[in-house]
Amino acid sequence: MLWRLWAFASGAPVGGVIALAALRDPAPLHLVWGALAGGVLLAVAVSLLARRHDDEFERGRHLAAATSLGWAAVPAAVAVFFAWSPGPWLYVALVFAILAGALFVATRALGPAGGFVRWELRAAASFFVASTVVFALAAGCAALFAVEPAPSSRFSAALYAIDADVLTRPLPACSTAPRAISILQQRGAHPASSPDGAQLWFDAASDADGGRRQIHRMDRATGQVVCWTCGSPGNNAHPSISPSGVSLVFQSDRHASWRHPDDTDLYLAAAQSGAKPDPGRRLSFTVGPDESPVFGPGPMMITWSRRLAGRYEVVAASIRSGHGGLLLGKPGVLANGGAQWIAPVAWSPDARTLLVARGNPFAPLAMEAVDPTRFDRELLGTDAALAGSFDADGAWLAFATTRPLHWLGALPRSLGFALAPLANARRDHEPLRRETGVRSGSTAHVAAAPALDLPAEVATWGEPTGIAIEPDGSGFVLGQRRGDDQGVHERLVLVQLACTQTAVAPRTVATP
Repeated sequence: MLWRLWAFASGAPVGGVIALAALRDPAPLHLVWGALAGGVLLAVAVSLLARRHDDEFERGRHLAAATSLGWAAVPAAVAVFFAWSPGPWLYVALVFAILAGALFVATRALGPAGGFVRWELRAAASFFVASTVVFALAAGCAALFAVEPAPSSRFSAALYAIDADVLTRPLPACSTAPRAISILQQRGAHPASSPDGAQLWFDAASDADGGRRQIHRMDRATGQVVCWTCGSPGNNAHPSISPSGVSLVFQSDRHASWRHPDDTDLYLAAAQSGAKPDPGRRLSFTVGPDESPVFGPGPMMITWSRRLAGRYEVVAASIRSGHGGLLLGKPGVLANGGAQWIAPVAWSPDARTLLVARGNPFAPLAMEAVDPTRFDRELLGTDAALAGSFDADGAWLAFATTRPLHWLGALPRSLGFALAPLANARRDHEPLRRETGVRSGSTAHVAAAPALDLPAEVATWGEPTGIAIEPDGSGFVLGQRRGDDQGVHERLVLVQLACTQTAVAPRTVATP
């Protein structure tokens, strides 16, 4: 009797992964019924095989040991749940092939079969071997099927037109040592500056919304903060302002579910001076993560990171009107992550440079400067955070560096596609890295951008969560996060540099 119960238990994960693959949006109860059906069918199949091949006294034990390979369905279920490449039914077919082969061998096995402990050890070995195979297969297919973007004359012409309208300014001449540091907010992450530098946008936890993250706007002259999306469902985060300053794009998990816990969408809201708080209008409708949005190139396009066919890629699409509202045009791929996680960081206002970061989202990332006309990539460093910003004409930039903190950061970058859902669920609520550095320099020689001499009170405080450079390049707002025994802490820090020349006339508004 024990061997039939073990066959039932081993068949449960097989039935569960089949239900997960077959049903587009199953309820949890559907998976329970699928698991029960799989367990019953495997127990019945083993009983029939034992009767047919009754030449061996321990035939049932041999078959029970063979069903232990059904636990290989557990890592296969993870691949199906997150839609890893190359597709759900291949993982189901592999589980079936392994299980069928093991049962075939068991019908011909002779001699002692071992007991329950041996079955458990075999199940554990099946789980770990299958996990290795599943991760290797998903990573290999994600890298193999990734197609690098090809230059487009039409897209290049649009970028040149944007570049022609941007006023060229002198490069700032600033020291690497800050002349002043002040705390703007004792909360907040992902700062984004309006084009004139008068307003600072960020996301922060809102007590009125049960701790969910919401978009906030701070007036730099008065220090007044207005919550822009409070009262809206879900977590609303990662704001980015259009080059014209009239629109705001952000990501929201309002439509996430148990089946798609990392389902995020892009929302567009009004952001011009005098506008009222706006919960935003939904722009993307795909199932899965649409995250880390960045306005650009130009005022009518948005660039973001999405997961498609088990791999992450950076895409851009234009904002269009239709059906009585707004929607996005067909996305075009600007950078492919392959087996790594990848996300956009910032567009230069002249549309000639796109910063992207790729790798393991728990570890420091590889920062790259992409030329969107030829899609050439220049590596800026392998110790970067998802934080970077350009000045008013795109000739000067600043980006943040960091160091590892989490043990998952020691895993290979080629597992970024698998670690991204876990990291994205945690990165807005706990630090994933430690320490902060900033490099700043000319876009023409960005790889040689020197590191700033940040004081220890900034460099060691926590990980960087974003940078918003001043339009004239004279400083930047830095977001930071850290954790301790009292919980997770965030802040927005204004770092001002000593400059003998700036890119534009200094702002006349006072800063806190």
